[in-house]
This record gives sequence, C-alpha cells and structure tokens, in this order.
Amino acid sequence: MLRRLSADTEAVSAWHLLDGTTRIAHARGGDVLATFDAWLFEPAGGTDPARLNRALEESGFFLEENEESDEWNIPEMALLAIEREFGLVLPPGLANEPLPTVSVPETAV
Repeated sequence: MLRRLSADTEAVSAWHLLDGTTRIAHARGGDVLATFDAWLFEPAGGTDPARLNRALEESGFFLEENEESDEWNIPEMALLAIEREFGLVLPPGLANEPLPTVSVPETAV
C-alpha cells in the first residue's frame, strides 16, 4: 500500500500494534526506502535508510538508557521523529482518539 501511496511523492507510515511494537516505513517514488521495527532494537534497514535513521537517532532511539527506561515512550517518540524530519504536523491528542481505518480487500497474487 505504501508503494502506491508514494508513487508520485513521499510517504511515511507509523503504526503501533496494540501493546506490541512500533513500526515506521519511509517510501518515495513507489519504492520503500526504509523500514524500522522498534521491537528489534536495531536501526532501520532498506535500500536508503539514512534519513529515517537520522530522524530516529535525533529523537533518542538507539540509546541504551532509553531502551531500558520505563519512561521512554516509543510510539510518542516515533511520531516526534517523523514530524521533525519530514515536516509533518499532527494535531495534539491525535493518538488518543480512534484513528480512521480502511479495510483493504485481499487480492490474488
């Protein structure tokens, strides 16, 4: 889906799976450049992860003291990272309200 959304532009996706992990993906021109899964405690991977990794590093990711802290809020810091790096402006409290949801029909491969 992100490939299609980024076909003629740039797109960033961040999601938090219930009480599980936080994931971020960055795509441009129909290509997914970087993916990050906070559960793995590793920098983003992909064909061009530099921009996403810079955003994450500047927001405190990859620091051992943050990974071990009970006060470190990964979803919140992930949003901060993409807001700063990609110039996104998300309204305060957005993550505290139900988010729009879209069901994508399964297609045959």
